[in-house]
Amino acid sequence: GTIRHVGFLGAMPPAVKGLKDVAFSDTLQAEIYDYAEEATMPTIEELQQLLEEEKRKREAAEEKARVAEEKASQSEADFAEQQKKARRKDIADFVETMIKDGKILPSWKKAGLVEFMHGLEGDAETIEFSEGKKETRGEWFKGFINSFSAHPLFKEMAKPQGDQDKNKADTEFAEDEKLAEEMAAGHSVGK
Repeated sequence: GTIRHVGFLGAMPPAVKGLKDVAFSDTLQAEIYDYAEEATMPTIEELQQLLEEEKRKREAAEEKARVAEEKASQSEADFAEQQKKARRKDIADFVETMIKDGKILPSWKKAGLVEFMHGLEGDAETIEFSEGKKETRGEWFKGFINSFSAHPLFKEMAKPQGDQDKNKADTEFAEDEKLAEEMAAGHSVGK
């Protein structure tokens, strides 16, 4: 390489022992390296390759983060769904117990009592229904139903009827119907 720049500090050359005076001639060949030229500068193709590689790494990291977030969100959704199912089962069990205890009619369950109570469970807001006692609507309603007194008729209606019981009930109904017809016939004959 050739000398591109020579600089002197001030009017006097620096006092360095053993340094010869600078002398110029037409044939001077300097042993000075142009480090800017010697440094290996990447080509445009190499730069584009590096950018593509960095882009692929970034996209892979973003995809990995997205998948992890999706899994976490799915796990949360699964957990929430499991909790929802568990709450619904608890309510269904509660309603069954209230039917067996004779506190409510089986037809209330068929009318949608479990679904209604499950809807109340979704509301976490607490309300002061009685002085000094705050509870959710679902808790209050459960307590309200639980406070019912058992009714013997409700207990009888809650009992499952086997084939024998059903036949007996049908026979009793037929006998009652026959008696009613006889009474009606006897009543009209008497007039």
